[in-house]
Amino acid sequence: MREIISFHFGQSGAQLASPLWELYCLEHGINLDGSVSNNSEIQENDTNREILFSETQNNRYVPLAYIADDDDYSIDQIKNGQLKKLFSTKSLQEFKGDSGSIWISSYKSAQASENFRNQIHQLLDKCDSLQGIMIYHSVSGGFGGSYASYLLNEFEDDFSKVIKSTVSMLSSDQNSTSTIVEPYNSVFTINQLKQYSNFNIFIDNSALSQVCERQLEIDWANFGILNKMIAQMIASITSTQRLNSENFVDLQDMYQNLVLLPELQFLHTSYAPFIQRDQQNSSSVNLLQISQALFNEAGSFIKFTPNPSQYFGVNLFYRGDCPYSDLQSTINELKNSKCINFADWVPINYQVAMSSKSTVQFHNAELGRGNKTACLVANSTRILNPLKNIQSRFKNLYQKKCFLHWFLKNSQIDESQFVNGLDFFSSLLSNYEQSISQDINQEKQNVDDEASIEEIDEINK
Repeated sequence: MREIISFHFGQSGAQLASPLWELYCLEHGINLDGSVSNNSEIQENDTNREILFSETQNNRYVPLAYIADDDDYSIDQIKNGQLKKLFSTKSLQEFKGDSGSIWISSYKSAQASENFRNQIHQLLDKCDSLQGIMIYHSVSGGFGGSYASYLLNEFEDDFSKVIKSTVSMLSSDQNSTSTIVEPYNSVFTINQLKQYSNFNIFIDNSALSQVCERQLEIDWANFGILNKMIAQMIASITSTQRLNSENFVDLQDMYQNLVLLPELQFLHTSYAPFIQRDQQNSSSVNLLQISQALFNEAGSFIKFTPNPSQYFGVNLFYRGDCPYSDLQSTINELKNSKCINFADWVPINYQVAMSSKSTVQFHNAELGRGNKTACLVANSTRILNPLKNIQSRFKNLYQKKCFLHWFLKNSQIDESQFVNGLDFFSSLLSNYEQSISQDINQEKQNVDDEASIEEIDEINK
């Protein structure tokens, strides 16, 4: 069995664990205590539980997952919540420390933890044929970013033949105050992801809130709703290999299609439609319409500028009532669309996966069950907008030497590493900019020129 091990680090990763594993249990006919349910809709031979779960001697299924944070609140929520009997006690870890959300302090804490390394090796021993790992974390938090970085670095040899992927939460809000050193943490983390992982799916919570507002008409979405939306997206990405679909796509397939060059590995995602629970039976959606929504702001999990963008790879994951004829005509329409531009050095290729099993209904949730849904994972220049935001915020802090002493104290890190880190991060952005086709560069220049002319005219008035 081609297993996937899941790692949930920090508050963002830990809070995502509950809705994600609740959804996995529902889709695989597993009760929240790990026992097999009597759900007649789910036949045992229809699911590949062993991709995500390990079966114990008493016929219980335990997630192939590890959840850790330095704040006991997020871990206690799982221990005392509805999934308290699902996870192994060893897979829920609280690491007490005084890192103060500082990336380098948490990284050194991970280095010093023998228990952490032992738990990882025990997880690896449960796998017969490991396909890959998926890490869920925030890039801006000290713990989530540093432990993800350390895991990828320390176990590079163990993971050398598997796909190393992340679902990484970005902090792109200029007014964010949750952690004042977020830009520093983000740059250090993303640089490590670039060096030691295969691909990274970035999510911006502020963009996700806008999706919630547009599709669910909820003005003030809490993290509970947002995490359920993220869980639906992740479940779609892994659905075809878990649910015995004919044309399934696994992590290796995604990597080969989306990462054509190793320097271009940052991905973004979209999902449509999210349906309100009280409208799920009356909602009627068109396959082409929901597919087109994936390529605009209506379903995007990141914010992007209206400037022309280019795609280097596209994966589409469909679930539910999606007849092959409708699917084929939809893909043809997308290929002929003038709004979706591929770089001229890239073949126009839509890798499509489809599972006839539609999404399931969360327990006591605002989200309804859609009879057909679509998810996009893409590699394109749209990822530049949130990354440039991080770069700008890093520069603003570093130019004033703000909060450097928190990183430099006790010789934890040298100031030159800030300069080198920013240079490396800037080179990542340059790789994307240099891969843009000349015609798009010219189109963008024309837009900039028109804007400049308008500004001059306004001044002359």
